Amino acid sequence: LAADIASDLGQVDRALSYVSRAETVAPNDPRILFSRFHAELAGNRPAAQVTLTRLSKLFPGDVRVSRAQANLLEARGNLKEARLVRQKVVRRRPLWRPILELATLEVRLGESDSARRHLGELRKAQPDNQRVDENLAFLEASVGDLERAATIYEELIRHRPELAQLYLTSLGFVRYLLGDYTKAESAYRQALDKNPDKPLTRFNLATTLEAEGKLPEARRNYRALADELAAD
Repeated sequence: LAADIASDLGQVDRALSYVSRAETVAPNDPRILFSRFHAELAGNRPAAQVTLTRLSKLFPGDVRVSRAQANLLEARGNLKEARLVRQKVVRRRPLWRPILELATLEVRLGESDSARRHLGELRKAQPDNQRVDENLAFLEASVGDLERAATIYEELIRHRPELAQLYLTSLGFVRYLLGDYTKAESAYRQALDKNPDKPLTRFNLATTLEAEGKLPEARRNYRALADELAAD
C-alpha cells in the first residue's frame, strides 16, 4: 500500500524500495508484483513490460493482468489497442472501475457518445459514486452540455464539501465558457477562499475579471502572478 501511494505521488524510487521490502516478506504474493508494475509504469516502462510478462506467465487469464496491459498500452499512446483490451475486461468483469476506465479512455479517443452512455449507465447504478460524476462532468464540459456539467459540479460541491475547492474551480471554468462571468467570478473567489495559493485559479479569476470589464483589478492580479512566477 505504501508503494502504491508513493507511485501515485510520482516517487518511483521510494515506491520500488517499498516493493523490495514487501518481496522479502512475501515473495510469491501477486499483489506485490502488481505494485511493482504500478511503480515502473510511472517511471520505467521497459521494466514495466518485463514485470507484465512475468505476471502474464504466473497468472494467465487473470483480469488484473489485462487491466495492467491496457494501462501500459495507454501510457505508450496505443489508445485503440488499449480500448480493445478494456472492452474485453468489461465483458468479463462488468464492474464500475473497469467500465469507468473504458469510458475515460473513450473520452481521450473522442468517442464521446459511447463514453456518455457508459457513464450514464454507471450513474444510474451508483448515483453516489463521485468518480463517475467527476468524469461525466468533465466529458460534458469538454464536448457536451455545459449546463449539465455545471449542474453536476454544483451537486458535487454540495455532497463533497471537502473537495469543494477543486469542484469550484471547474465550475468557474464552465460558467466562464457559458459567458456567465458573474457566477464564474463567484466560483473562483469561493475556491480561493479555501485555497488562496492556487496560481491557476488566480489566473482564471483574472481572465474572468477582464471579461467583465474590471480591468484594473484584472491587471493587478496578472501583475502579482507575473512577479511571483518571475521570482520562482
